Amino acid sequence: MMGKLDTGEADMGVANLYVSISRVGILDFTAPYDSEETCFLARREPPLPRWHALAYPFTWTTWLAILVGLLTSGPVLFLLTYTSST
Repeated sequence: MMGKLDTGEADMGVANLYVSISRVGILDFTAPYDSEETCFLARREPPLPRWHALAYPFTWTTWLAILVGLLTSGPVLFLLTYTSST
């Protein structure tokens, strides 16, 4: 199972494995919350590229709403200041 998780053939595994230094470098272990000798394993994902890490938290609809808000707020504020000054 360790080999399949390391090569990417498996995304997660459940087994009676002890947390060791060599395994921590390959896998993410859950925090122990019970005294049994079973833990849940998941393959560690590679880090995101820096540009993607900035955009990743939002969906495309959120980015669209931000863009629409930015594009419409300028003209709306201009019209408000123009009409209030006359």
